[in-house]
Amino acid sequence: MVGRRRTTRWWSSQKTLLADPFSLFLSLFLTRKQQQPISTRRRERQIGTRCGKGKKGRKRNRNSIAVERVSQSRCFLSRKEQTSHHRSFLRGGQKSRRHFCLVALDVNSSSSLFSPAEPALVKYLAANTTFVPELLETKKTEGGARVLVPGCGRGYALETLSSTFDSENVVGLEVSETARRACEAYQTERASKAKCIVDDFFTHEIPSDDDRKYDVVYDCTFLCAIQPKQRTKWAEQMKMLTKKGSRLISVIFPLGDFEGGPPFALSPELVKSLLQNDFDVEESIEVPEDDWARGKPEYLYVFRRR
Repeated sequence: MVGRRRTTRWWSSQKTLLADPFSLFLSLFLTRKQQQPISTRRRERQIGTRCGKGKKGRKRNRNSIAVERVSQSRCFLSRKEQTSHHRSFLRGGQKSRRHFCLVALDVNSSSSLFSPAEPALVKYLAANTTFVPELLETKKTEGGARVLVPGCGRGYALETLSSTFDSENVVGLEVSETARRACEAYQTERASKAKCIVDDFFTHEIPSDDDRKYDVVYDCTFLCAIQPKQRTKWAEQMKMLTKKGSRLISVIFPLGDFEGGPPFALSPELVKSLLQNDFDVEESIEVPEDDWARGKPEYLYVFRRR
């Protein structure tokens, strides 16, 4: 009798749905939404605020990597969830937006920090044995090395550079107050000393004495975003903002000879030709596929100012 009552109630609810198309659509939509996997953005938000709290993390498998926060709590990300929301200029599928997360070693401590910055940059800084240790030592009394990141977006690279150089002199440039607030919020969340200001890279001014010029400039997805006719001015501004011995770290992307943009196509030869009058190539790295930040080939070049 009880089973018959339940069947009658269920069929009654189904007849109501069939009689009302909107209710039927809403029911199907909600059922579909409950079945969908957790979104990348929501997953990243959980990792950033609740890692190690609440439900247990995913089981480790060979396609997962451990992410250890400063608190030493752990969680695991599958390959599909290894996505960074660093600003991307690509209009492509899921693969073009993939950004492998890293367990990045902080050179100033034994802790491991989750970093959504470009893997090529994180690995290069962690392995560097030349100018990184030098700047750490020589700039200690000045608040750390002076670093500039034009078009810094939310500031993932800012946070990485600030922690690497233990510096409060890491500055990001953005063109809107909204972008600046988003970047500052991320720096606060990560307890980063870096800051973001609203300014145009091409009119960005600093005192002319060498002590106030930048020790390191990081360019990633900025050169490819400006109009080709501005590239010469980009190189001139890089010269003006740096001093002898300064480094310009450039992630050269996207590669190719396609027309149109942004992003506009780049190549190592093009970037070298723009900087050849004032910079020498110190290192050139063809980034391995596992470290592609946006699912497509890229190079990391380090230029040293003459």
